Amino acid sequence: MPRIKVTLRGRKKPWSRDVDVRASIVEEALVEIGINPLEVLVKLNGDFVPDIERIRTGDSLELLEITSRG
Repeated sequence: MPRIKVTLRGRKKPWSRDVDVRASIVEEALVEIGINPLEVLVKLNGDFVPDIERIRTGDSLELLEITSRG
């Protein structure tokens, strides 16, 4: 079970925490921790990646919330 660091930056108060996930790819990990993959851009270990990228123990996910102004 991978243990990863997740940081969310967006409209609400930013947060960061270490989480254990059963998932092996970014999209599944986001769903598992309650984040809609369609609402964030993902940086894995500092690089923007597609949500099908594999994750491993020790990885760091930085999530940038997508906002829209109408």
